Amino acid sequence: MAYNPFDFFRRNQKIMFSALTIVIMFMFVFSFGQNDFFSWFPRWLGGKKSRGEVLAVIDGDKFQVSEATQIRQRRSQANQYMTSAAEKARTNLLAYSKDNASKVSAEYRSAVTGVVENYQFGSMLDRLPQQQQQQFLQQNQQLYLSYFTYKTSLRKLDGLFRNANAAPDDLDVANAVRKYMLLTEMSSLPDRHYFLNQPNRSAKDAIEYTSG
Repeated sequence: MAYNPFDFFRRNQKIMFSALTIVIMFMFVFSFGQNDFFSWFPRWLGGKKSRGEVLAVIDGDKFQVSEATQIRQRRSQANQYMTSAAEKARTNLLAYSKDNASKVSAEYRSAVTGVVENYQFGSMLDRLPQQQQQQFLQQNQQLYLSYFTYKTSLRKLDGLFRNANAAPDDLDVANAVRKYMLLTEMSSLPDRHYFLNQPNRSAKDAIEYTSG
């Protein structure tokens, strides 16, 4: 009789189906989505083989290139999230300051509106050297008036914060304006890095962040 490959299957089908059932159950239990066993285990094996050059030893543990890369990626994601959140907060603070300017007492109302309307222009001009500021303002009388209003409003706003008897509504709106100014200043930085005291430029920064 000619050889039939299905004879082996028929003789051992119970064992084979039992083994297949166990494999399926194993896969079902350990496969639960992103970062499950089947995605984590190959990465772990690869990491054990090669994690890159040792950059430092921190508390007796080797700190390698792969760890620095991973930390920098996570910190970059956190920075992007916080930068987006700060931009949203800045927009909300600007809207709140404009909508509630009418609640500010007459003495300080012009200071609030003056800062809100001219802050971005004024802060940009403040970063220029004095000679360039003068040349820039001499070319346009309207810009000069805007900058003058901005500086005058800032001085009045500072006076409001020093006033021990300031009305709660005045301080509430003025604080919103101050936070708006701070977030606007941060958003104008070249690298738009939210965590200013914790740079993330290189592996050295990752080491200092981990060891700190």
